[in-house]
Amino acid sequence: MKKLLLLLVACITGISAIAQQVSYSRLQIEPESPRAGNTITINYQPESTSFKKQAILIAAIYYSIGKRMEASELQLKKNKTNWTGNFQLPDSAVAFFVKIVAGKETDNNDKKGYAFFVMDESGQPIKPSYSGMWNFYRGEGRWVGFDADEKKADFYFNKYYEQGLPKDASFNETISYYQQKKDSTALINYLADLPSDPNIKEDDLFQAPFFADRFGNKPLGKLLTAFLKLKYPDGSWKVRELYPKFNTKKTATEKAAMLDSFKNSIKGEPQEWQKNVITNIESN
Repeated sequence: MKKLLLLLVACITGISAIAQQVSYSRLQIEPESPRAGNTITINYQPESTSFKKQAILIAAIYYSIGKRMEASELQLKKNKTNWTGNFQLPDSAVAFFVKIVAGKETDNNDKKGYAFFVMDESGQPIKPSYSGMWNFYRGEGRWVGFDADEKKADFYFNKYYEQGLPKDASFNETISYYQQKKDSTALINYLADLPSDPNIKEDDLFQAPFFADRFGNKPLGKLLTAFLKLKYPDGSWKVRELYPKFNTKKTATEKAAMLDSFKNSIKGEPQEWQKNVITNIESN
């Protein structure tokens, strides 16, 4: 029983530690609780013999900013005890990830990355930092040489959504939320309710049938497509349908006939996107 209690305490401690700033034996940052816009110092003590022979090492730094990642490089210069360098954390960064490069060799912490939160005034991770960590560990990090980690991704997802899905969540955020929760029923119900949303965007409606089909409800996908065309009769969905059909036409006569049909379908003065379609097709 005593061993079981000790194991439980260890597990709880390990999980709670993930929510604090992470520390590493080979790579440290100063300040340890960086805020957006801070100047940060990296101190690195390599274990590899080939790394230790280098006068200069390169730190590749990846910033989580919104839904994307941005990158920069920093030279780490050798001093008496380690390799060090300074960089400024972008104002919009919510988390950042580091790997060290020496020629063709890389120290990426066994493909886990050296990952760091951006902190608030109290020294706690800012809420968007959990989202940045979630995106990184669910697969975004693969693009820059780091492995996905489902356990960490789930943990950071749940930290970010401790209060549930926000009422003002976008279409893409809502879809990602239900996908991560593996709640296909809630996702299908959300899609089915889209026609009753007066603020639904055309781009969101265009994507909705794809997700309905993907999660096993093709009839709903067809209904959503029909609703899209009813709500936006001259919407940009026509472009997305037109180009694939146009590219199947083999002769100039067939293509010209299809372009004429498109022109004749326009009621009144052409919208900007319609003018662009005509220009693009005629130029090709």
